[in-house]
Amino acid sequence: MKFIAAFLLVPFTFLLNENKPRLRADELLFAAGHWKGSLTYIDYGTKKPYTMPANLDISIPAALPGHVIIFHEYPDEPKANSYDTLAITKGGHYFDGARILEKKAEGKTLSFLTEYEGTDDDRPATIRHRYTFGQTDLRIREDVRFNKTDSFMMRNEYRMTR
Repeated sequence: MKFIAAFLLVPFTFLLNENKPRLRADELLFAAGHWKGSLTYIDYGTKKPYTMPANLDISIPAALPGHVIIFHEYPDEPKANSYDTLAITKGGHYFDGARILEKKAEGKTLSFLTEYEGTDDDRPATIRHRYTFGQTDLRIREDVRFNKTDSFMMRNEYRMTR
């Protein structure tokens, strides 16, 4: 009986996933390369935004299918330089471990929104990332909604050009 129930649920699960946004690694190929711009973030100590120069180098290595590697460079704060390896998983429905809520492709611009439950400033929160990749412009924005609050606030945002 359990086998029959599971067998009947598999097509239904497939149909549910078909309506959800899906990301493919080849959609991000044009984002590869060097980007120059700034990072603005909210300093929780002062509660004010702080903007600093930043560069991003994005690569999509053939040796790691479904992965995007981002080198974050901060010319004024080189000790903060870092790498991120972000993966497209669960059939393209997740990016960097977060569920993809929406995806839009308009002309030569791709935008998608992810969301996950995590912590920020040591408090439980819903965290969203909006990725927007164009031929010459790139934005990655993180918004946070702390538990028991109604609205999202900007946590940080990269604004880049090339």
